[in-house]
Amino acid sequence: MAGPHWHPNLTESFQVRRGRMRFRIDKNDLELGPDDEVTIRPRQVHEFWTLDHNVEVEHAIRPPAHHREMFETWHRLDAEGRTNRYGIPRNPLDLATLWELQDGYLAGIPAWLQRLVFPPLARLARRTGRVSIA
Repeated sequence: MAGPHWHPNLTESFQVRRGRMRFRIDKNDLELGPDDEVTIRPRQVHEFWTLDHNVEVEHAIRPPAHHREMFETWHRLDAEGRTNRYGIPRNPLDLATLWELQDGYLAGIPAWLQRLVFPPLARLARRTGRVSIA
């Protein structure tokens, strides 16, 4: 699961290879199955969920920026039990680290406020060794 967010400059494309996924893009719901695909353009608010346990998806991000690091870090946080049942980090320092790597913004919170709050928390997370980037 990735909660509602948007990217100022990134385009994301998803092609489901196996299983099913649900997307919400600008408040429109879409369910994808094998061989279905969707493209999310910059500034579109989106979120997505897997609907099956055996989902395989091809995910492309242009330009790639820090997304791979973000997903690897998020997976590590999940594996270490540092996220809640919705996959959201329990610790604000972990959340700030993911925010910094996502190259975008959480929906519903003003972008200026996110730029004010999250970067200092992400720096503190790095300085204290709270999150090590892969």
